[in-house]
Amino acid sequence: MSATLKSNKKAQLVTPLEEGCNPEKKRGQDRIDVLNLQSSGLDKDPRFLDWIKLLQKQRPNAKRNLDQFPATVDTLQKRVALLKRFVSRGPTLFLGDFDLTALALGYHHPRTELTVIDIDQDLLNFISQAASTHDLLINTI
Repeated sequence: MSATLKSNKKAQLVTPLEEGCNPEKKRGQDRIDVLNLQSSGLDKDPRFLDWIKLLQKQRPNAKRNLDQFPATVDTLQKRVALLKRFVSRGPTLFLGDFDLTALALGYHHPRTELTVIDIDQDLLNFISQAASTHDLLINTI
């Protein structure tokens, strides 16, 4: 079950490292600072932790021929902490999402328009169903 992106908003492509880069720091230090994000309290929300762990267990099996490998819950929390700085800029597009980052981000920003594009139709169906069940604005293509 797929949906098409229907938005009049213009999507913006922003790399997380574009913001806050300091030319005074040694090369690569900005990257380390950005990637060492705290989970911003996500680890203190037991409902989120239970929900995402359940989804990870229910998710379709990884297809190694598609190079799918799951991320840990800790990594997922850090990704959400990083990405939530950018969701206010407009619709967000995920190219592949075996890690379920769109669902995790949508949980914390349920009115944010997210779109997932993937070649794994089983995964897209799973994300679409989970998003619908939890009233999240996630389109799958």
